[in-house]
Amino acid sequence: MVKFDEYSSRGSDDCGLDVACGSDSSPTEDGLRDRADTLLKATGEGRWATVYGFLSPESKSQCTSSEYAISAGAALAAVKGLLGLAKSEPVEYGIGDVIVEDNRGRVFASIYFDGVLFENNPEDEFDDWTFVDGEWRLINPGDCRTIIDSLETLAYSDSRIR
Repeated sequence: MVKFDEYSSRGSDDCGLDVACGSDSSPTEDGLRDRADTLLKATGEGRWATVYGFLSPESKSQCTSSEYAISAGAALAAVKGLLGLAKSEPVEYGIGDVIVEDNRGRVFASIYFDGVLFENNPEDEFDDWTFVDGEWRLINPGDCRTIIDSLETLAYSDSRIR
């Protein structure tokens, strides 16, 4: 399990988008595990532009970096809000199984807040990946516009109430 502070300035030691980091000339479980670990570190630190850089080309075509940052940040803030945690509350991730089949991969991870497991069933918490041009890329499972549209609706509704 790795612990991260959402607002920390740490992270200069990660490899970001460097192709040599966590990648290999062929898709391997170790390469995917390294890449997922770097992604989870950036996620835990709230570095959404870096996380966006990990997305597959198809996923990037669904939203801009700014839209992704807004939706990912809002999703994490919503989860923390539901749990009654402060925005600065640390997020912990633990990588479980990593499965690679040809150029596709799946990483199972657990999310912890304040040392408590957020997802009770780690089999439900996974990310799909694809190996493109010698590097593992995350397949974003959703449309980031959905969260942004919901936030805009809430903001509009809230402004009409006041």
